[in-house]
Amino acid sequence: MGHRTLFGWLLPVPGATRTVVVLHGWGSNAEQMLPIAAPLWRAGLNVLLCDARNHGNSDSDVLTALVARYVEWVIGYRFETIAPLNTVRQIACPVLLVHGKDDRTVPIDDARRILGNGGRPTVQLLEIEDAGHDSTDQIERYTGALLRFLDESWSAGAQLGPGAQG
Repeated sequence: MGHRTLFGWLLPVPGATRTVVVLHGWGSNAEQMLPIAAPLWRAGLNVLLCDARNHGNSDSDVLTALVARYVEWVIGYRFETIAPLNTVRQIACPVLLVHGKDDRTVPIDDARRILGNGGRPTVQLLEIEDAGHDSTDQIERYTGALLRFLDESWSAGAQLGPGAQG
């Protein structure tokens, strides 16, 4: 296999000391995440937007059901085992799930199940009113909640000391 590249945009803020990475979901791309990135950038944060493999301007891979099963065999896990529902408890840093309440592609109950399976107070869920699966236009109303989560997470990490995972 040859070299493949991932596409990304860095939206820098002069003098900023913190960077937020915004990742899209399946079938989306970095450009569609700009409504999420904009209020974070305006708040003084560097923002990195990336196109995942097979999305946007990133190089593609061919992935069929056969390849998926092969990957499961190689890594030694079935995808269900490594799904967010089952792995959220293993994440050491704070996690914020952001989900539209009117999402018909991935129901809000999926996010609630992940939250309930977290088993830790550092997993939180922000439910977006009047938002479907791709309703990034609604996020502007929740900028304050996003920034509070980031501030609390960074403060918790700073209390643990340099190099610590919070």
